[in-house]
Amino acid sequence: MFPNVMNKYQYDIVLKSIEYMKNNYSDDTLTLDSIANSVNLSKFHFNRVFKKITGIPPRKYLMSIRLYKSKQLLHESNLRLTDICFDVGYNSLSTFTSKFKSEVGISPSTYKEKTSILDFKELQHKKVNGGEITGRIIAPPNFVGTIFIGLFNEFIPSGEPIACSIQNRDGDFLIDGVPNGEFYLFVAGANKKDGLRFPIDTDNLYRCMHLEKISVKDNSINLTYPLKLREKNIADPPIILSLEHLYKKYEKIFMRAN
Repeated sequence: MFPNVMNKYQYDIVLKSIEYMKNNYSDDTLTLDSIANSVNLSKFHFNRVFKKITGIPPRKYLMSIRLYKSKQLLHESNLRLTDICFDVGYNSLSTFTSKFKSEVGISPSTYKEKTSILDFKELQHKKVNGGEITGRIIAPPNFVGTIFIGLFNEFIPSGEPIACSIQNRDGDFLIDGVPNGEFYLFVAGANKKDGLRFPIDTDNLYRCMHLEKISVKDNSINLTYPLKLREKNIADPPIILSLEHLYKKYEKIFMRAN
């Protein structure tokens, strides 16, 4: 998600391929071959270059574009779910629905339901069994809003986090109740100065992540360097989680735990 720009030529190739995907995501025949051909590379070489720059393979990036566009259509249009499925490049409603739920964290029909929760309160477990991760977040000077901190199995945040914390400030953070395993830590910030309204435009959230997997084995881990929230850059894939619905679910869980 954070470009490792080893070579400007490779970076420009990736940006060109991303633009091609954004212009052609609705084509259900779009393949790795056709995307690679658009930048005059073999699919094998292209796949390696793309993953080196963005952290994820191009197919995963394309999926993020399609699901982000489907979220927009669910909120902004009166199209039937089947039409939205086809409009964003899926040719099977069951596949689209399954993929949406696994990646966004809720079903398309649930996402379409409006919610008025835009005044997020801090949510943090207390004395929960399992490991814990502590660290520090640095936000830009103009940031005033809510920071979502989550652990995920994959490099980009998708589905429900393994564990999370939600706070209305930067500085120190704590995630506890972490099961044993290896996880990626991702941070997203919703700036109130940008105007929070439903649905939050997750593609424009501030963001940062711990670039290496964090290994937890019933222990406490303190991250050695601060995580710096930044604005989205052009190579970042869309964030497709539904933060509003995620907040509603974890609000209930955290209230029971505390």
